[in-house]
Amino acid sequence: MERYEWDKQGIEFIRLTFAENDAIREKFASLRAYFSEDVYAEKRDELLEKLSELKALKNKFARMQNVLFPLMEKHVPSSRPLRVLWTLEDKIIDDLNHSITLVKENDSLTQAIIKILGAFYYELIGYFNKEELILLPAAAYYLPKMITKDMMASAFDYGFVFIDTDNDNFRTTKDPVFKDGQFVTETGSIDPEQLALIFNSLPIAITYVDEDDEVRYFNEPKDRHFPRSKEVVGRKVQNCHPKKSVHIVENILNAFRKKKKPNARFWMDFRGKKLLIVYYPVYDKYGVYRGVIETTQTIDDILDIKGEKRLLDRDS
Repeated sequence: MERYEWDKQGIEFIRLTFAENDAIREKFASLRAYFSEDVYAEKRDELLEKLSELKALKNKFARMQNVLFPLMEKHVPSSRPLRVLWTLEDKIIDDLNHSITLVKENDSLTQAIIKILGAFYYELIGYFNKEELILLPAAAYYLPKMITKDMMASAFDYGFVFIDTDNDNFRTTKDPVFKDGQFVTETGSIDPEQLALIFNSLPIAITYVDEDDEVRYFNEPKDRHFPRSKEVVGRKVQNCHPKKSVHIVENILNAFRKKKKPNARFWMDFRGKKLLIVYYPVYDKYGVYRGVIETTQTIDDILDIKGEKRLLDRDS
């Protein structure tokens, strides 16, 4: 596979990934200086700092999983290699976190630390080999027309770690459009029925008020905390509140127009439940104020959350 000739520089995503990998190798190589008892004892905090910097690998892996892998799945004969890489990425992060924990807990260099750092290193090298000898050449073969400016804009949402990049040339924002009955945006397409089902399935009551302070839309969740009739659509939002609170609404809207507040949050006890009410300003891609979204939700279950529950937990 090393003898396979292909253009590693012609596609920006691939070129930057190779540069990123070289930078990660260099970062890890700098850790070797700490693998002696005297240096470890004296500079353990420095080692911890360098290991913590490697947590940025999560950004690299997230970029591959969410930008490149989905495209590959659509165009390569089998997605099994991608699942292997994903599993290896998770293992690398687990061993990195384990390494950090062991270094924090041990004042002196132990065999357990050497062993886990060695495992982390060989997993990382194995990952680079699979990525550089299999994944990236396959991407260059199958996806040369797919790795576009839009894809690079998505890649820069996650970033390339430990290297300097200029992402200004890849910024792109397209206006959503309706095409063939689909609401089409940069992040996907969906038909109006699906859109309504999504909004109505949320356990959150949503109301949208436009830039002219008129109610334009509200969803119909299963459990609505406050009644809302269809006749409210087109009504001024000021007329939807008691007179004694109108000035508060006006203050919030004015603050949003002037971009002085990122949101406005209120909470209350209501029929035995804790409600959270949040107002969010809406701006278009030019930063122009386009209205406000009001959300209302019950947060008792959120307030009761303790510890962690992950997707792979047995009772998920």
